Formats: sequence, structure tokens, C-alpha cells
Amino acid sequence: MLTAFLLWFLFAVVQQDSVLKGNKYEIMNIVKKELVMENEIKIMDGKAAITRCKNSNIWQMRMWISREKKYYRVTTGTRNKEQAIEFAQTETAKLIYRSESKKEKIFGITVNEGITEFLDWKSRQVATKQIVPQRLQTIISHLAHFEKYLDGQFKVNQIPKTILRNNIINGVEKNYVEYRAEKKASYTTIKNEMSTIGMLFKYWIEEKDYMEMKAILKPIINSTLIHGGTTANVRRQTFTETEYNKFTGAMRSYVAKGCKQEILQTTRNPVCNYSDYYKRELARRYLLFASNTGLRSGEIRQLKWENVKFSKVQEGGHNTEHRIMAEVEVLPQTSKVRKGRTFFVDAEQLLKWKKVCKHTNGFIFSIDGNYEYKRQNINEAFKHILKMSTIDKKRQDDLVPYSLRHYHITREVKRGNGFDALSVQCGTSIRHIESTYLHVDKQMMLETAMKKFNADKQRYKPIPLNEIIRQD
Repeated sequence: MLTAFLLWFLFAVVQQDSVLKGNKYEIMNIVKKELVMENEIKIMDGKAAITRCKNSNIWQMRMWISREKKYYRVTTGTRNKEQAIEFAQTETAKLIYRSESKKEKIFGITVNEGITEFLDWKSRQVATKQIVPQRLQTIISHLAHFEKYLDGQFKVNQIPKTILRNNIINGVEKNYVEYRAEKKASYTTIKNEMSTIGMLFKYWIEEKDYMEMKAILKPIINSTLIHGGTTANVRRQTFTETEYNKFTGAMRSYVAKGCKQEILQTTRNPVCNYSDYYKRELARRYLLFASNTGLRSGEIRQLKWENVKFSKVQEGGHNTEHRIMAEVEVLPQTSKVRKGRTFFVDAEQLLKWKKVCKHTNGFIFSIDGNYEYKRQNINEAFKHILKMSTIDKKRQDDLVPYSLRHYHITREVKRGNGFDALSVQCGTSIRHIESTYLHVDKQMMLETAMKKFNADKQRYKPIPLNEIIRQD
């Protein structure tokens, strides 16, 4: 305080004589510099500094982060100079390590940047065959919905652990389940998306140390509130026999819009394109094969000619016709559950596609056998065929490519095929089939009971109620 007073006194005396000597501003600069030096202390050879706040006398720290071209500022929380220096030295060391050694962003990264880092990490797992490429695509899709849910409101280090339970979207409070249910996402989809989001946060917390929380808190999913629950959702997304016939009928019109090779050779119509016909026929055989096998999308797209063996099978005695069956092997690395399986199926769709396709090796449902056909192309073909069909327009909103798997399992259950055989072919557990397709089993029991009731009704004459009373 004494030093400050003396400097002020010197400044006041010199100011009176400034007109004669002309050095007023020079003295002011000297005084200002001395005052700053008194209230600022450099830390670690000038990498940071602490300054005393004029009002509170609490020491504040600042450090220039050259990689981000910003000052990092934080209060030391103390008026004691020695404690402030110790705090600043520790904080500076941490910042240098994070910024220069770990190449982290001190001011936080955006959610998009954080997701990109996570996806790069997952991509390396594809290279080491820890996950398959299709799984990576699913993760990308899940996190795209999560990013929309956040809507740019936070940086990664600002996301609260309750974000999935409570968020403000367009001025309305919602949790993640409500948000996705409004988009008509199924119970299973929402459950899987939150599992992926949990993996993302685990990466941010454990691998990158971006967050202080231990884990993200997830909302409780009430399956009965999401389109009536799992069983009701499956029933809603399953083709009826009538709808399936309309859908397959529309396939013929869909393919006819392309041009076969023999037509292409005899026409000058520029619209006629054999490449377009080839893709339409590919989609048609793919979708029919899906409904006849119940295989998942990724399993069909990764199926190769090398995984299929054809054989002739006689249905009955010597005079019966032979049928060509296909022995299909689903490899563990292409299966969602990572378990291989082998089953037999009618070879009709594969043989019809084989007559058209240009390759006999590699991926079956592919342009050239070298590359998988994109799921997006199949989805677009499915939607196109639906629009061409006479299925009710509102009903079309419920149907998706996965509906063909539901249809296959439902049809086989109705035919009386055992759950054990279905579980092998479709690559799922007996318990899952029993629980998910329970409505089919109940429907069969009801139909059986009604048939028995109708038979009894014809066999026996009903007894009037008053006669029953008299007998008692």
C-alpha cells in the first residue's frame, strides 16, 4: 500500500508541472506499469499469470491456449498469494498436458466432434474384426437420432447425466423415449438406440475423460406405451396374407418398368435401360428370398454363392417329382448374434436370380458379386413396390422390409412348424419367438377351440335352460 501511495504522490506532483516539462503521459505509463506489476504474478515462466481482482482482492488465473486461440480463465478462490500461486501452477501443468500432450480441446468439443471421434474408434474395431461393418452403420444411424435430440444445445462436457430423462425440445419437456416414440420408432429400436448412446458416453467418460459423471442415466421404457408394446408392434408390422399377395403382385409391375436384355436389343427407346431392370430384379428376388427364409437384412446382403449348396430332393415315393433345395450356411461373422447356422430352403428364388445375375461367385444379391448391395437401395425398392400396390395407404406406413421376417415366422407358426426349427433358421431363441409371436399361438388356439365348438354344435342338440334347472 505504501508503494502505491508514493507512486500516486509522485504522479500528482509531476502532473502540476506537466505543461512545462511535457512528460505527463510518460509518467502515467510508468505508474500504470508499476501498479500492474504489483498485482500480477507470472506462473511457470510466463505460460500463465494470476492477477488480483480490484473489488474482491481474490486472485484470478489466466492462460493463453495457443491451439484454440483463446484465454482460459478461472478463479483461484483465495486472497492468499502463496495459495493462489500453488493453485495456478497445478492448473497450468494440467492444461499443458491436456492441450499439448493429449491434444484435447480445453474449451470442450461439440457433440458432432465427439461422435465423430467415437465413430473413428469404432471404425478401427471393424478393421480388427471386433465388429462387422453393418454394426458400424447401425451405430451411425442410432447416434444421428441422438444428435438431433440434443439439437446443438450442449458441448460434450456440458451434457447433464439426466439428458435422456429430461430435455427441452421446441419448448416442450420430453425424455428420449417420448421423443423417439413420436417418430414412430419401435420399442426394440429405442432400446437399442439407448444402448448405443450408453456406449458413446462410456467412451467419453473412460477413454477420453471428457466428463465428470460415472454413467448416463436412462429413462425407463414402458413397452406397452410404445405402439402397444413388442407383441402388438410385431402384429402391426406383419403382412397379412392378402397384403402379401398384393405386395408380390406389385413386384411384377415394378420389374416390368425396367427392360429385359432381349427387349433392349430390339428397341430404340432411350428410357429402356437394362441396368435399371437388373437392379429391380435384384430387389425383387432379394425381398422374396427374405420372406421365404426370415433372414435378417445384413445376413442376406452378406450371403455368398459359396455359402449355398443345391441338391435334388424327392418329396414322396419313386413317382413323385424332385424339388431343388438350397442348403444355406450363415457364417458367424455375418450373423447379428455371432453364431453360425445351416438350414434348408426351397431354391426357387435363388435359381431364378441365378439366371439373371452376371456372377456365380461372391455376394449373391449384388451387382457384380464384389460389393454388397446397399440397404438403402433395398429400402427404396420396398417403398416403391408398396406405393405401386393396392395396399391401404395408411397401412403402408406400418410396413417395413423387416415385416417380411415377421411375415415368414408368423406364417410358419400358423403352418404348425416347431419353434425349435424356426429358431435355427431365423437365428433367434425359442424364448424370443414364443414371447414375440405369442399372438399367433393364441390365434391358433382360438381357431382350434372355435372349430371344436362348431363341430360340437352340429353334433349335439342344445338343451334349454329350463330343462337344466328341472334336472337339478
